[in-house]
Amino acid sequence: MAQGFKTKSKAPAKKSKVTQKQKQKSKQLSKGRKAFSAKGRKAALAKQDAETSKAINRKNEVTVAARAVGSGNTFFLNDIKEAGKKEIGKKNAQLRKKESKSIKMSERLTQQLNKLSKMMPSLLAAAAGAVVVVLSGASTLNMFDTFSLAQNHNNNKLLSSSPDVTTRAASWKSIDEAMHELQTMSRRDLVALYLDCEQPDIDGLTATSEQTEENWVYDGYLLSNGPILTIITNFITNKLFGRGLKWMGKTYFSSNSSVFIGKNRFGLEQNAEQKSIKGISDVLLDRTFDYYIGKSALCSGSSLINRYSPHYSRWSPMSLIWRGMVDELRVIPLSVDAECNVVSTDQTHTQRESKKRAVLLLGMGYFTWSGGAWNSAPFCLVAKQEK
Repeated sequence: MAQGFKTKSKAPAKKSKVTQKQKQKSKQLSKGRKAFSAKGRKAALAKQDAETSKAINRKNEVTVAARAVGSGNTFFLNDIKEAGKKEIGKKNAQLRKKESKSIKMSERLTQQLNKLSKMMPSLLAAAAGAVVVVLSGASTLNMFDTFSLAQNHNNNKLLSSSPDVTTRAASWKSIDEAMHELQTMSRRDLVALYLDCEQPDIDGLTATSEQTEENWVYDGYLLSNGPILTIITNFITNKLFGRGLKWMGKTYFSSNSSVFIGKNRFGLEQNAEQKSIKGISDVLLDRTFDYYIGKSALCSGSSLINRYSPHYSRWSPMSLIWRGMVDELRVIPLSVDAECNVVSTDQTHTQRESKKRAVLLLGMGYFTWSGGAWNSAPFCLVAKQEK
């Protein structure tokens, strides 16, 4: 080859494109199956899919055959007929199995309920017995304390707690101080203080009078009756005695006759519109009683007695409970400088009138059928004049 001459590059052969087209045509099948058989892992997956499809088809055929046979259709293919009958038998067996399980479960539930129903009376009786034992024990302790204090007082013996209680009461110079002290005292101290208090003068008892247009009321407060019976006392007073209304105190009406009548005060719930209207009272007067000065059931002295039996029928079931209700009250000797509350009804201001001595009554309420005066519940009344 002579130097200095360059050889021309050869053009790409056209045979390569032709060969590629021939190979593609050779992969396309003109006869037989229209897809290539899978190889390797794909072949296993394809076989699994095919078996799954066949199993689903067989299941559907059997289900359809069972429904057709069950509906009464006639078949000439025995294999489909037999498959349908077998499938019906399987379904019935499964249904009977479920029914038997549910029956057994219902039987077990019925047995458990029967056991509980048999045990329920014994459980209720045990619970009721426990409650009775607890209440009886608490009432017995209260009765023992009250009886011992009354016996010592009647025998003119000095009590260890009586001088201290009397001294504390004599130092009270206001109603607020007295109320704070009373609410912190134990039942034993309250009974001892009651025995040392004075009987009120029924003529000097601040009462509501229509003739003089004086409107005296008494705000009531329940005091300690022991750790257990305090709850019972609150429930009886505010739920049963007040028919669901909270007990607010008492009102004593003056009278020219020999019989003096009083009523208990209960709070009424009012909405904002009713509160804004003047003249609508938020207090209900109910549970009438007679009051007089009589001999105390706790000691040899006299007390202000509130008795409910004259105002209740003998034959009413609930009246049998309230007929036996009695309250005894005495005056707590406050300081001479103690003031009496005077509240104006217009609620614009509250003024105090020092000319009249404050009246603070300490009471013992009890039922004659549940231990009597020995099982009494302490409470107090604070006189208040509404103008």
